[in-house]
Amino acid sequence: MEIMEEPAKKDIIKSLRKHRAELTAIIDGLKNLDETDDPRLNRILAQGIVLTLFELVDTLVNTEINIHNFMKRRG
Repeated sequence: MEIMEEPAKKDIIKSLRKHRAELTAIIDGLKNLDETDDPRLNRILAQGIVLTLFELVDTLVNTEINIHNFMKRRG
């Protein structure tokens, strides 16, 4: 049982690290959006923030599924 659990734990930890990177990118994008007055740059930054939010939601859902499956296997 230990052999199957180890890759699942690593996948969950990898996903959580990706969440942190995505949140950092969103925060940085919001800071940059606040610092510029260029409308085109603001649009590009806003699009990047939106795309990162979609990626974050996707990885959160996948992490939740991985955690659920991991806990189900453990019993």
